[in-house]
Amino acid sequence: MNFNLNDRTIDALSNIFSNSLTHNKINTILEECNIEIIDGSSKTKKLYSSFINYKNKYNSSNSIMNFITSVLKAVNYLFDEDNKYTELLEKVNKILITEGFQIDENNNIVEVEKVLNLNEIEKRVNSIRKKLKDRKIHSEVLKYCKEDYLRKDYYDTVFEASKSLGERVRDLSGLNTDGTELFQTAFSRKNPLIVLNQLNTESEINEYNGLKELLLSICHLVRNPTAHTPKINWKMNEDEAIDILSIISFAHNYLDKCYQMPKYEND
Repeated sequence: MNFNLNDRTIDALSNIFSNSLTHNKINTILEECNIEIIDGSSKTKKLYSSFINYKNKYNSSNSIMNFITSVLKAVNYLFDEDNKYTELLEKVNKILITEGFQIDENNNIVEVEKVLNLNEIEKRVNSIRKKLKDRKIHSEVLKYCKEDYLRKDYYDTVFEASKSLGERVRDLSGLNTDGTELFQTAFSRKNPLIVLNQLNTESEINEYNGLKELLLSICHLVRNPTAHTPKINWKMNEDEAIDILSIISFAHNYLDKCYQMPKYEND
């Protein structure tokens, strides 16, 4: 694929990266991407001049896109406690969406519907996120659906978020199964692999069974229809997606209280 970013996009990207990188880091990544370094009076001017020079020389922006993914390599932000990676990714994607591209969480360049109006971009990128944060949605839900709600694809958002419940139950239980079998086995009353409480009183047993039924209900309601229904036939608006994501978040909050059933070896 040959990329050809317009000059305004390159200018915006130069401003973003100049606020995130040192001069030395800029030089290192430019060299790694085979982009000739054109010195400027500031980091922004250096980046812009180097990018524009490359684009005009090769009639391509491929190495500029390589520069972007190099900066966003997750390894650079493994110990990022200030969410700089997330903030930078959002800023970059707000710009790239005007060209019809996004960087996903696997650091791949993906094609998306091109958006030209800046107000539309802000609405598209931030609308669902703000509403989810206002509801204090569980971080596991945000982690799994971030890429999708940037594209405003509710079908994929809900499906991926629902899968996160199975992933957490597998981590807690050590099981490798999925769907109803996973939840039935992990939360079996006779031989539980995951516990929420002591299971001594009727109230504790009801709460435990309620969590299992909640997980099964989400699986039946969301995962099975989305997995077996053609995407074009699965209609869901933003409010419906947020409602379902809130239910998934509620289940995650309960899973936070769960722990693996202790195993005791016979003497």
